[in-house]
Amino acid sequence: GGTWVDADEPCEFGCEAGSCKPDPQCVEENEVQCAGDVVQTCIGGTWVDADEPCEFGCEEGSCKPEPQCVEENEVQCAGDLIQTCIEGQWTDAAEPCEYGCYEGACFQSACGNLRLDDGEECDDELLGEKTCGDFIPMSTGELYCNTDCHIETSFCTLPVEDSPCDPASFIESCDGIYPVFCTLDEEENGVVVNGSVYCDDDEGMACLVFGSGTDAYAGCVHTTDDACSTLDEKIYRCDTTTDYQQKPFSLELVCSQANDGNLYYKPVSKEMCEAQTPSCLSETQQCGQLIEGEGTECPEDFIPSCAAGEIMVDCDYDDAQEKNVITAEACPSGQVCAVNNAGYPGCFEECMTEGETVIRCEAGYSRTYVCSSLGEQFVYLLDDYESCLHGCDTPDKTCLKLSEQEDQSCESDPFETKCDGTDVLLTCNTTYTIEATSCNNEYMSGYVCDNGKCVEPCETLEEIKYSCTYSDIVELHKYVCASSDTQMIWTEDITAVEVCESDICDESYGKCMSTCDAATFVPRCDGKLGMMCNGEHEYIFDDCEKDYCHVLDLNGDKWPTCLKAEEECPTPTDRTNYCTQIDGLYFEGYRSCRASDDGKNYYYDELLYECSGTCNAEGTACAD
Repeated sequence: GGTWVDADEPCEFGCEAGSCKPDPQCVEENEVQCAGDVVQTCIGGTWVDADEPCEFGCEEGSCKPEPQCVEENEVQCAGDLIQTCIEGQWTDAAEPCEYGCYEGACFQSACGNLRLDDGEECDDELLGEKTCGDFIPMSTGELYCNTDCHIETSFCTLPVEDSPCDPASFIESCDGIYPVFCTLDEEENGVVVNGSVYCDDDEGMACLVFGSGTDAYAGCVHTTDDACSTLDEKIYRCDTTTDYQQKPFSLELVCSQANDGNLYYKPVSKEMCEAQTPSCLSETQQCGQLIEGEGTECPEDFIPSCAAGEIMVDCDYDDAQEKNVITAEACPSGQVCAVNNAGYPGCFEECMTEGETVIRCEAGYSRTYVCSSLGEQFVYLLDDYESCLHGCDTPDKTCLKLSEQEDQSCESDPFETKCDGTDVLLTCNTTYTIEATSCNNEYMSGYVCDNGKCVEPCETLEEIKYSCTYSDIVELHKYVCASSDTQMIWTEDITAVEVCESDICDESYGKCMSTCDAATFVPRCDGKLGMMCNGEHEYIFDDCEKDYCHVLDLNGDKWPTCLKAEEECPTPTDRTNYCTQIDGLYFEGYRSCRASDDGKNYYYDELLYECSGTCNAEGTACAD
C-alpha cells in the first residue's frame, strides 16, 4: 500500500540488503581477526579476546609492529619519554619528562602541559566543564585559563534585562546578590539592569534594599563594617578616588534600616571638594579647609610656609577661579613639613643624628640621603643620586653591575660586541665606555647571549616556528631551531620571508592570509588546514593537526573536514555502523560515504555516542 511496515522483531546481528545478517560466529578454528586494537581468536565457535590490546594497533588479525624510525635524529613521545631515531631504532631518553611530553619535547612546567596537576584549577583550555555561572551566579560569558593555570572570570558578564522602564518611577530591588535598577540606553529607552555591581558575599558584602516604593535604594553593603546602631545618625567618609581635576570626594552616609531588619550606613550624597574647600578633613572626612584662607587669592607679600608641622602652604594658579589662590596639602603619614634652603615647603622624613647617611633604591635610582637641619628640624635631604641601568636590588642599595667590564673604556682599541656570561651582552656606547645589557629582561624574557647577540633559545633541533612583524608592511618570518657553538637557538631562515599582501598574518600556523570573495571562494585544504572565506579575508576553518584534510560534500555544501583516516568508500551516501576507541574511551556511531574534492569518496564520521563499556566483537557497536 505504499507504506514501509516494520518486522515484528529487529535483526539481532544487523540488517543487510533487506535481510537479517546471520549469527557472526567463527567457523574456522584458530582463525584470527581484529576488534579495534584487540586480536580475537576463533576457539570452539566463539571469538576470544587476547589478554592485552595491541600497543601500536591491530591489522588483519595481528598486532602491528612498533613503527621504525626513518629520519635520523627524529624525535617522538612515548608516554613521558622522549625517543630519538638513531640508526633506524627509537632510543629512549635517560630520564622521563617531569611534566609530560608532547610532540617530541618536554613540557617545561606543570602549567600548560595539557593536564590537571596538583594545585591547578585548569590547564590550557581544561576548565572541567565549569561555566561563569559556577563562580558568579547569574553571569554568562566565557571562562578561560590564565597563565597561572587558574580560572579567569574577567570575561563573565552580567545579564541585562531588556524591558522598558522609567528611571523616575522604577522601584529598585535585589536579585540575589545583584542590585536591580533602571538605566537609559542610547535610544533613551529605559532598560532594567541586573546589577552593574556584584555584591561579593565572600568579602562580607550583601545586596540590601533600604526604604520602599520609588524611594527604595538597592546597593552593596558590608554587613560588618557598615553596621550602625543609631537610626538617622550621619557620618562622612573621604573617598580617595579622585576625578580628572584631582580633587577628593566627601561621601555622606546615614544609618538606615535595611530589608533584613538591621541597621546599616547607606550613602545619600557625594560632594566633590571644590576650590574654596579643596580638602577632605581628616577629623570629619568632610570637605573643608586645612588652613584659614585656603582657596582665597594670594596676597602680594605671600611667602610659602608650613602649618601645624604637617601642612605645606603654597600659592598656585586655580583654573576654576582663573587666579592664584592659597593651597594647602597635608604630608603623608610619618613625614613632616619643612621649608628647604630655597624657601619652598616640602615633606621630609625625620631623622635623629645630624650627618647620618642612608642609601635607598627608588624608581631605578640609587639615592643617598644625609640627616640635615632645616630650621629646628632634622630631616633626610637628598645628597647624591645615580641612575641604575640594571636596578639597585643589592643589599647596600647601590647600582647593580652585570659585568666586571661594565663602564670600562672601549675607546682605545677596536671593540667587538660580545657576550659576558650566559645572558649579558657587552657593547661600546656613544661615550666610549662598555655598556652591559641583560638579554633576559622583561622585554626578552628567557633570551640568552650568543655570538654577540641576544637570541631566544630552543630545545628541539630542526623545530620550526613563525613570527609576524608589523611596520610599513606585514611580513611572515620563519625560524628554525639550530645549533650554535654553545647551545641551540632560534635562527631565522632569511630566504623564507613572505610579505603578506593582505596585511593579515597568522604566526600560529605560519601563514599570510589572502583576500577573498565569499561569493566565489571555493573551500580548500592547505595541507592540514581547512580554509574558508569570511567575505573579505581567508580564515582557518579547522586545523587537522596529524589527521587528514579533505573538502567533502556535506548535504550539498562543501566544507574542509578533518578525517581520522583516509578510508575510501564506494558510493556517496552509503552508511556503515562502527565502534572505535578514542583516548581510552569507546564510542559507537555511523559513517557516511561522502564525495571529496580529489575525486575520491571517503567515510565521514557522522555521529558518535559514548559506550558504557567496550565495542562488540565486530567493531560495529557498543558491546552492551
